[in-house]
Amino acid sequence: MILYYLDASAWIKRYCAEEGTTNVARLFDAGPAIACSALGLVEVLSTLARKGNAAATLGFNVMNSVQSLRIEGKNRPGVAAELTEKLAAAGISLRGLSAAVIGSRFIVYIGFDASQDATKAAKVLQQG
Repeated sequence: MILYYLDASAWIKRYCAEEGTTNVARLFDAGPAIACSALGLVEVLSTLARKGNAAATLGFNVMNSVQSLRIEGKNRPGVAAELTEKLAAAGISLRGLSAAVIGSRFIVYIGFDASQDATKAAKVLQQG
């Protein structure tokens, strides 16, 4: 399996017409696995906020800030699915999710639209 890593500038080209947008569109149309770092996600959201008019034109709900949780633990198969299933069962919607494995540990960043959602998510996930 080939995984393409895109930096923030490439993701912006996906949503805002710039030089190189056509190349990024071709890559997405081909349907490969595409990834971005957690920091890249923050950069993309920040850039879209600065380009508010362009993002709104594309149908994005531009937020001035994104509330997030950082979750770390011992990696094992299915751990990300378990986390998101618990949040879904509690009726919590996600703005975004980024995850990575470093050695035997995982780290997940989950973004929410409101601080109340982040607070509720933390309580749900702490319940075990």
